[in-house]
Amino acid sequence: MTAICGGFLFVRICKFVMEVHYLAKRKKVNDYGTGIPQHEMEALARVLLPEIEKFYASEEGQRQFAQWKEEQQLKQHMAKAG
Repeated sequence: MTAICGGFLFVRICKFVMEVHYLAKRKKVNDYGTGIPQHEMEALARVLLPEIEKFYASEEGQRQFAQWKEEQQLKQHMAKAG
C-alpha cells in the first residue's frame, strides 16, 4: 500500500514539476498560492525533472507506474459499477 501511495504522490509531483517547467518556459507566473518565487520553482523543476525522468526510465519506475495505472483503472471500474 505504501508503494502505491508513494507512486500516486510521485505521479502528482511529476505532473506539478512538469507543469512548472512548462510554465517557466512560457514565462506565465502563477504560484498556485504557494508564495514560492518563480525563480525557485524553476530551479526546483531543473533539479527534479531529470531525476523523475530517470526513475520512469528504470524498470522499477515503469513497474510501479504500471501497477498504479492498473489500480486507477480498477477504481474507475468499481466506481462505475457501484
